Amino acid sequence: MPTKEISASLDLENERMRVGTLQWSGESNLATFEYDPAFLKSGLNISPFNLKPAAGAIAAKPLPFDGLHGAFADSLPDGWGKFLVHRQIIVSGRKLSAMTPLDHLAITGLRGMGALTYEPHESIVAAPTGSLQLYYLARQANRAPIVMIELDQQAAQTMLAASGSAAGAKPKIMILRDPEYGDLRFDTVEIKLDRFEHWLLKLTLKKDGQDTGKVEHAYAQMARAAGIDFPKTILVKDETGISHFAVKRFDRTATGRLHVHSLAGLLDADIRIPSLDYTDFLKVTKILTDDHLQVEEAFRRMVFNILVQNRDDHAKNHAFLMNRTGHWKLSPAYDITHSKGICNQHNMTVAGAGKEPQQEHILKVAQDSGIPPITAKRVIDEVASALVSWPKHAEDAGISAAVTLTIGARIDSQAKITLDLAGLISKASV
Repeated sequence: MPTKEISASLDLENERMRVGTLQWSGESNLATFEYDPAFLKSGLNISPFNLKPAAGAIAAKPLPFDGLHGAFADSLPDGWGKFLVHRQIIVSGRKLSAMTPLDHLAITGLRGMGALTYEPHESIVAAPTGSLQLYYLARQANRAPIVMIELDQQAAQTMLAASGSAAGAKPKIMILRDPEYGDLRFDTVEIKLDRFEHWLLKLTLKKDGQDTGKVEHAYAQMARAAGIDFPKTILVKDETGISHFAVKRFDRTATGRLHVHSLAGLLDADIRIPSLDYTDFLKVTKILTDDHLQVEEAFRRMVFNILVQNRDDHAKNHAFLMNRTGHWKLSPAYDITHSKGICNQHNMTVAGAGKEPQQEHILKVAQDSGIPPITAKRVIDEVASALVSWPKHAEDAGISAAVTLTIGARIDSQAKITLDLAGLISKASV
């Protein structure tokens, strides 16, 4: 039977509290949510725009999250994770058409990103055990889109259990890493290892090229050089020498879990179509954090995404964190890499410009967001100065000469188009 009611809780920095109850209507195909009276007294606000704390049932919108509120839709996997969940449901003999979003929340259970958890939870696969066997998992992931149900069942179950609710189109695995010795293990709710840190590992697929993970790692290094708050990243080689990108999770800390809410979830924004402008991102940052430095950080990320041609900059690739005192801040940056985008367009427009935004568009976003021109120009200069180190970061990551030159030429071209800076990288690397 489809799940018609589920309880949502917040495991926030090791303080667990019940948030409320979700109910599903088969007639309207919509969820309603009712806050627990005790939570209403806590002063916390898990979704300040479209799910403000209030007594009574709050109905979700039909779109864009299939009748679910944005705060809870953020707990669900998409892309790769959704593929694995759907596959396991089909293998078990159940009908996907009979599943409600609440069924998917039950499957997420305690394993979601951020601090929201759901009960009763349903374990459709056992927790992974044994060594990571990255090459084996990567090989199976490469087969997945082709063979669907014929994918090795053990590998599929292992990857599903290890992926948690990680979003995105690419295969990901939640791992634990010993910061002292570099030992890696599967990350499971059942195992508590105090000395280990929580990391997310992205499997490199053949169709994307062997440099994919290396490029994302080099971009992370370059982002940090540009002054962007970015988590620690490493490259992990499998048994055959293929490098896979890994990043330290920011929703897990020494004090416990943090609540994560994407920009898309906050604003009920559909990432399948361009629906937001960077001005919206900066405005939300200003409202949530009330901190001009955080607004400047959001602006810096916009400038970086433009100049390095990261056009897959949709609203799920920007997020905010809330701690147990209810304080919001920008999450560290994530999912930044070279991406041409659809028809060379940014997913989020820049003062209305989706393709080849100019410096005037960047400065317009700054103006509309209360960033002084002198500050905006300083940030632009700092980001541009960091890009000259691309060849060095590429070399350190082991990226092939061909890919290094191709991306470097594209960054140079973008700097010329946007800032009228010719040969930004080529001159620096001579």
